[in-house]
Amino acid sequence: MRRLEDAATHLLRNIDEMPIEYVLGDKEDLRNMRSQKPMRIFSDRTIEFLSEVSAYLKEKNRTLLNGDIAAFYFWFRKSHLKTLQSNYDNGYHIGRGVSLHFAPGNIPTQFAYTAAMGLLAGNCVILRLSSRETFEGAMIIDAFKHVIEKDFPDFKGRIVFIRYPHDKKVTDMLSMLCDVRVMWGSDESINIIRQSIIKAGAVELPFFTRDSAAVFNAAQILKTDDLSPLCRNFYNDTYLNDQNACSSPHIIFWLGNEKEVSLAKEKFWKAFENVLDERNWEIQAETAVKKLTSAYVAATYIPHLKIIKNDNRIVRLEIPKEFESMEKLWEFSEPGGYFMEIQGEKLEDMIPALGRICQTVSVFGIDTADVRKMAFENRVEGVDRVVEVGHTLDFDVIWDGFDLIQSMSRKI
Repeated sequence: MRRLEDAATHLLRNIDEMPIEYVLGDKEDLRNMRSQKPMRIFSDRTIEFLSEVSAYLKEKNRTLLNGDIAAFYFWFRKSHLKTLQSNYDNGYHIGRGVSLHFAPGNIPTQFAYTAAMGLLAGNCVILRLSSRETFEGAMIIDAFKHVIEKDFPDFKGRIVFIRYPHDKKVTDMLSMLCDVRVMWGSDESINIIRQSIIKAGAVELPFFTRDSAAVFNAAQILKTDDLSPLCRNFYNDTYLNDQNACSSPHIIFWLGNEKEVSLAKEKFWKAFENVLDERNWEIQAETAVKKLTSAYVAATYIPHLKIIKNDNRIVRLEIPKEFESMEKLWEFSEPGGYFMEIQGEKLEDMIPALGRICQTVSVFGIDTADVRKMAFENRVEGVDRVVEVGHTLDFDVIWDGFDLIQSMSRKI
């Protein structure tokens, strides 16, 4: 342990030579972060800070009406944070020290959620931003800067956002400094980060490549006169981010007999095309090619596979019930409106596809409790969340089976 700390101190002396771009905070904040004391979880000061960030963003977003920004400031409003606080015993519950976060690039606001969780868990935060700059990201970073400079000078030195190219020496230094390392990304990117060692007592939270599924009750769809609300919610789960989020479904399980499912599919997809027209959604050429290529590759592995497409905005693969390697389906998933459909008459029929890769199951016409019970009692390897359609992108303190607050803090 002492050798690791000495190595971190040595690397910090050479911080000027490292290719780090400081987006929030500076090199002195980074150099001195180990001297900052952890705070209790959900401290009143942290709640005030994040609620001020929320209020600032709300005011800035009045004319922009950006959905991602609205979701962020709504989640971090003071009343919601107070509700979350009430779920934890924070009397003798404090942060571990320094939390190091590697943010994903596929969701523009994800970096801010993971950083805020680090703060709420009582930690200082070092966060490596994706090289992909976005309008939403710039707005949130501006809000953090504004609130720190205006009313929260004590948070300067507790939060440092940086960018740097893939450089193992920088990752080595940061990893030796941290007490918690939070990694969002592909399996490959996480394994690269893991080449940099952390202290023996440090905690590691890996959020690796996942995929998700939806369950539609065919009978309920046939009974529903107006499918517009469902279709808009499903659009938000999928096309709003081009199906790039781990929680966006690619597999759809249709529950019902073959006749019911056939009629329900026809009704649903016709209504869904109207929503795509309503949103003026257009597919990029590169995405279209990837979708068709993946579909044709799947056809070489899956006997009797049926490929259905309509001007390539929606590509559907009807998977025959007799296909035995359902878990392999995840290998064929692509973004931008690509769905693999399976028909079954009971929830247990979906078990073969609920392996480690499956993160979220969204449902329509079925009780979420029934799906949770089925997954739990059959001890499936995957499924960490079960939500109603339209809520797959909702953030929560429990993610991929980890309680973020509990995992990033310690109890005395």
